[in-house]
Amino acid sequence: MPLAHPAIVCTASMLSGSPRIDGRRLAVGDVVSIVYDSLHHALDGHKLTLDQIKQALGYCAALQCKNDNPLVFCHNCSLESARAGPLDISELEEIVSGDSPAFAETRMERKLDE
Repeated sequence: MPLAHPAIVCTASMLSGSPRIDGRRLAVGDVVSIVYDSLHHALDGHKLTLDQIKQALGYCAALQCKNDNPLVFCHNCSLESARAGPLDISELEEIVSGDSPAFAETRMERKLDE
């Protein structure tokens, strides 16, 4: 059975294993972003073929990386954000409490005036 996206590879030695165009250091997610901006720029500026672009878009649309299970997803992929989990802000007191440093200082001054 032929591969659905033969131009897309995941190798640990390049882009940390993120899905990319074979023979290039260009992630599938980057191709999607580039095409979103301009198809002409993707074809000419990045020297991609229309077939490579179609395969990158198809790979991304089919969520093929869920089956390929790369070491990391493309840096701009929502699956990478889900894998990494929520941002830990527990050490950032002013964000956790809802106080900015300036607001906390003003609140402290008010307490001193009382």
